[in-house]
Amino acid sequence: MKSGIDSIKAVLLVLCSWLAMAGSAVAAGPAGHWDIGLYGNLFGAREYQVWVPAGYDDSQPLPLLLVLHGCVTGPNLMGEASGFNDVADTEGFIVVYPRQNVTSNPARCWNWQLPINQARDSGEASILAGIVDKVKAGYSVDPHRVYVTGISAGGAMTSIMLACYSDVFAAGAIHSGGMFKGATTISGSAYALLAGSIYSPDSNGRLAWQCSGSPSPRPRWTPGGRPQDCAPTARRRARAKDNRMPIRHAPPARRSRPSPSAQSRPRLRDHTRRASSHRAICGRPKPATHCPPIRAPYRAASSVLR
Repeated sequence: MKSGIDSIKAVLLVLCSWLAMAGSAVAAGPAGHWDIGLYGNLFGAREYQVWVPAGYDDSQPLPLLLVLHGCVTGPNLMGEASGFNDVADTEGFIVVYPRQNVTSNPARCWNWQLPINQARDSGEASILAGIVDKVKAGYSVDPHRVYVTGISAGGAMTSIMLACYSDVFAAGAIHSGGMFKGATTISGSAYALLAGSIYSPDSNGRLAWQCSGSPSPRPRWTPGGRPQDCAPTARRRARAKDNRMPIRHAPPARRSRPSPSAQSRPRLRDHTRRASSHRAICGRPKPATHCPPIRAPYRAASSVLR
């Protein structure tokens, strides 16, 4: 009789333990995971990967971040190097990583320098916008909190997406990229990324503003990747004004006083992960003197995507 009671107690104890573990698993919600998709239109097709954050609930709209990789990389490497997936699990947002086709570019670079890709509803820009629309339709996304970022060729492509789809993206961050239409030929693209565009920011800024139909208000952007981009100099303020996109925390220009020296310049308090220059990405580091170090990768996600 006593052994039977002990057996019943043991079974009940196991059952209670199982129910407790099941309850904690339900409370924690599902783990973050990858989804894979494909989108195509008249200009071609591209694969993309979606990082669905831990605890995703389709009844709760989340921000969406479009991440454009650089050359010779892809969604998996970009997700691991940037740390966006970990931040997405913590802060709660969806990350979308399109993949460039090797048939479209042998180095898997986005072809941002081709005029067909520098306009709304055309070329690769239309494909990326279509990917965003497809993800918005398939997941619970807050349409007012859609963002874009990219590095290198992906950074240059980010400037196109911000300029031509300002009604889609609320803000963006360009890392080691370039301004809108910074190059219009393949031969000029490398020079534009490494040394700067040969085109005037006055004319290209107007083109950027016009690509979405001269919208207002304008999207915010945060440049990053070069030492001269770390301090809000008069040149950067003028470039931001000409591109019709404001720089965060940059004080207004003062014509009555000269530009402050490098030692007294205020630091630009954005939260974008910095490289000293595009050359640093390519293996030739050049220390930046004005950029405060940021330990957590791409800290922008924790402060902007809320």
